[in-house]
Amino acid sequence: MLTKEDKKQLAKLRRSISKELKRLKITEPHFSVHCDYRTKKVKLNYSIYEDKGIDANNNRIVRKKQKDFYLKNISLYDEDIMLVNLPKYVDELMSLINTTIKQIGNDKDTLSHWAKVYNGNPYRRGNIKLSDKTLRGDAYSIDTLIEYLEQHEPKMMNVWNWISDGRKCLERYMKYKQTVHKNPRTNKGWSDVSVNSSYRRIRGWFNWISENLDGFPPNLLNRMPFTPPPVKMTTFKPQEMELIKNFINEEKDSKTWGWFIEMFIVMLETGVRITE
Repeated sequence: MLTKEDKKQLAKLRRSISKELKRLKITEPHFSVHCDYRTKKVKLNYSIYEDKGIDANNNRIVRKKQKDFYLKNISLYDEDIMLVNLPKYVDELMSLINTTIKQIGNDKDTLSHWAKVYNGNPYRRGNIKLSDKTLRGDAYSIDTLIEYLEQHEPKMMNVWNWISDGRKCLERYMKYKQTVHKNPRTNKGWSDVSVNSSYRRIRGWFNWISENLDGFPPNLLNRMPFTPPPVKMTTFKPQEMELIKNFINEEKDSKTWGWFIEMFIVMLETGVRITE
């Protein structure tokens, strides 16, 4: 049974670990700190994924399971030792989680498989061949996302995990690219334009996966709140406006241009385009 003093120390240990994780910028894996009430040894509670087979619709069944990771020879009052070794414990947890992910399903359940198929196919729909520029842009956006996932969120390499956490994961990824992972030359992260471009390519990839993987939902990443690129607004320069005014004044009653000038004035005042 934990005493009042033990519970107070456990709360203190949790705060210290949370603060250290933030300092080290460690966001994965998620775990909670507990204490065995009999031995007062510290344990980390984390989630793994288990393959439960196939359901009646031939869809893979994946379930979360909670597990305890006991820290050897670490008691509730070994706070300093715990903090020093925290990166090692995180690495061990990540290794355990990665092992279970690799055991789930087959190649078709991994983003790596679908990236390879997508990037290597210039004919994704019908007989329309994509340009080399489009293929390179898609490959860069997808490979950059996979590189992030393998390093920071390996569980999301399983395509089925995107059904429940995909939108939040993509938000975390874009925030990381804008605020944490900066270009060493410019010391800047991605701009809103880069985020929107990458988002459109990744969204298209996931929509394509839904067309080729039975049971995977369509429109999974549609309508996400990323800033669209600014619309380029062009207008006349002052000198050009003077030329236009002179033209209108001189030709508004002429047989050659009179009909056009009336229409032209309407377009200038309303912003309507010639095609409309």
